[in-house]
Amino acid sequence: MSLFTSLTSSASALDADSYALQITGKNLANTNNANYARETVVLGSSSVNQSALGASNSAPVALSVSQIRDAFLDKQVCKESSITSALTTQQSALQDAEAALGETVSSSSDAASVDAGASLSPS
Repeated sequence: MSLFTSLTSSASALDADSYALQITGKNLANTNNANYARETVVLGSSSVNQSALGASNSAPVALSVSQIRDAFLDKQVCKESSITSALTTQQSALQDAEAALGETVSSSSDAASVDAGASLSPS
């Protein structure tokens, strides 16, 4: 193996490791982001070099980036999104009904104070 081939292989390996470190940094930066899926770099050899001494693999290269996802958590997120959407739609319909009836109660504490005021008024 010539000096130039060795240097080229080393540079290629350093590029692949550098890319893997970038992905690791991205994973660390998004640790608290619930919508982020952790990623890994798939390293491999791009070719096999034939020489008088036999076959040898070339330096490692970054072949692809794959996401690490949890199927259970993905289902939970989908389920929670569906429930949230249903409750938002229901809330909107109830607010429309309140508006049509001329009632506007914005929270349960307001409703409690209205009920308490009604019970204190003389009959």
